Amino acid sequence: MGKYIWPHQLGNATTWYLRVLSGKQRLSIDAMMAEQIHAKTHRHNRIQIRRQLGFMLSKGLVEKRGSYRAAEYQISSRGTARLEELTLSQLQATSSVWDGKWRLVFFDIPEVSRSARDQIRRLLKELGFKQLQLSVWVHPLPCLDYFQKIQEAYGIKNHLFLAQTSEINIPDSVLAHFRRNYPKQKIK
Repeated sequence: MGKYIWPHQLGNATTWYLRVLSGKQRLSIDAMMAEQIHAKTHRHNRIQIRRQLGFMLSKGLVEKRGSYRAAEYQISSRGTARLEELTLSQLQATSSVWDGKWRLVFFDIPEVSRSARDQIRRLLKELGFKQLQLSVWVHPLPCLDYFQKIQEAYGIKNHLFLAQTSEINIPDSVLAHFRRNYPKQKIK
């Protein structure tokens, strides 16, 4: 079974550092402090920045060149991939009108893969899915790409099913939930 890192596990500070590093070649800690001042966010001192970058380095999100004050950091390919997966809000912002399709995730994962089942359930909640039945979840926005990656990472392609449909009878309580959470979308 593969290890999949969930899109929303990173904190706001880590996300911010990844975004800053994604637009630059390499940055030193002093340059990071200057970026914070410019952006008026995450007022960390040198020690906090070093700790944050150390955490990101241990997770493989950044790469380090040099040492001590001469150290420079750059985003790794893994960090770039994680940055692309971070939020569903980017997905929501790309379209102002709902496309009329519902995304369904069904799963019947055996007990031997219980950890995968628990993590998939947690991810569904984090992404804003609404539970219709015990193993049936629904969402109005296009987000099934995450689950295709999960199928491959955990080797559960035969246990995790994805569907996209416009012909479905959604209960009023579920519709009300998504209308509250996505007011810009015109969900019917």
